[in-house]
Amino acid sequence: SGRIAVPCCGSGVTILAANNLGMHAVGWDTSKNYKSSYTVRVMSGKIREFKV
Repeated sequence: SGRIAVPCCGSGVTILAANNLGMHAVGWDTSKNYKSSYTVRVMSGKIREFKV
């Protein structure tokens, strides 16, 4: 179990991934526009699927 600092939360995927790996994550973002996005995503515990 490690620790990770996320200086640009964006959509919150990094925080969620860290949590899923049993790591403690602390994140912040200077943009208020992203706050609701990453809060909802992290609280729901879901990462949407991406096609490559």
